[in-house]
Amino acid sequence: MPNNSCHQEVVEHGKNVGIDVEIVERNPDDKGFVPQAKRWIGEQTNGILMFYRRLVRD
Repeated sequence: MPNNSCHQEVVEHGKNVGIDVEIVERNPDDKGFVPQAKRWIGEQTNGILMFYRRLVRD
């Protein structure tokens, strides 16, 4: 897991290229697997694009 200085570097790089970076921390009270809504939507979208558009194949 990256430390806080690494987080700060990512945020600064995002600012330099014009991207808003949001760092999401896991809730320490949660036990086991807990899906994160926004991340799941992003991963689902990438999966669909990879399957139908064959973006990773020659």
